[in-house]
Amino acid sequence: MTLTKYKKIKMKILKAKEEDMIDLRKLILYCIKKNFNNYPNEKINAMKEYSSKYRLKEYLNTTGWEIFVCVENDKLLGTISVQDNKVIFSLYAVNEDIRKELIDFVGKICRKRGSKKLIAIVMPENKKDFESQGFRVVEKLILPFKDIKFDEYKMEKIKLK
Repeated sequence: MTLTKYKKIKMKILKAKEEDMIDLRKLILYCIKKNFNNYPNEKINAMKEYSSKYRLKEYLNTTGWEIFVCVENDKLLGTISVQDNKVIFSLYAVNEDIRKELIDFVGKICRKRGSKKLIAIVMPENKKDFESQGFRVVEKLILPFKDIKFDEYKMEKIKLK
């Protein structure tokens, strides 16, 4: 499906609520299975544990954190998180068009709230989505979780449109 088709069907991006956490977790697990099947099992298991519904609820209730979800006809299509209106994390979506729409949405929200620069912590699989939205790599990172090391990129976008 193309992004235009989604827009015609009234795709919405909303702030996640606590009652969304079970469906949000299902979406993340689906995206992990679909997009990270080349990862070793221990990395996949760590990703699943990192995105437990309890951890998602914790982020949802942490001051400065927001989780957004992309919804169409009550079906979750994607999610993205932002911290303090400037740091983007945890982009998961059913396709590239939804990922780009979520990145654009968060950029507009942060700009309206006064941010002049966005930083994104990005998995290699999402790097090109952020680059297509004007982000550039500033640093390659290795982030540990449960003794598993994840390659990620720190990217930034300075001129917010």
